[in-house]
Amino acid sequence: MPSVVVSEDVRAPREEVYRLAKNVPAIADYAEPVRSIRVVEEGPGYLVTAWEVAFQGRLLRWTERDEFDDAACVIRYRQIAGDLAKFEGDWTFEEADGVTRVTLRVDFDLGIPMLAGLLNPVATALTRRSSEAIVRAVRLQAEAGAG
Repeated sequence: MPSVVVSEDVRAPREEVYRLAKNVPAIADYAEPVRSIRVVEEGPGYLVTAWEVAFQGRLLRWTERDEFDDAACVIRYRQIAGDLAKFEGDWTFEEADGVTRVTLRVDFDLGIPMLAGLLNPVATALTRRSSEAIVRAVRLQAEAGAG
């Protein structure tokens, strides 16, 4: 099963960086293959969001549950319905000496074993580029607010 991990150092307080990352619908503004993210349900400590993402000439759709652990500054997410066999991961935020290390982990399975050799490298590259864009956007927003 493919996995992507992206990390970046942000010169801003952990709580601020975490707060910006919790704005899940904003991801559609800076992750190029993401067409839309719509909040389906919101409750204490979680969001349920519906996603549409372009991949290989078609739209992948899924619904995920995003859970927020405010005390630990951790975001966990997992697909609860949709086109992928598996889509889950987490965000972690570790602060030291005024710098917050943001790590975004994505684990996924397209659910097409016969084409995995062809599609997994493409999906992994797309997921890495999107993840890097998302983390970079959070860093730029946080550093602009902290500066």
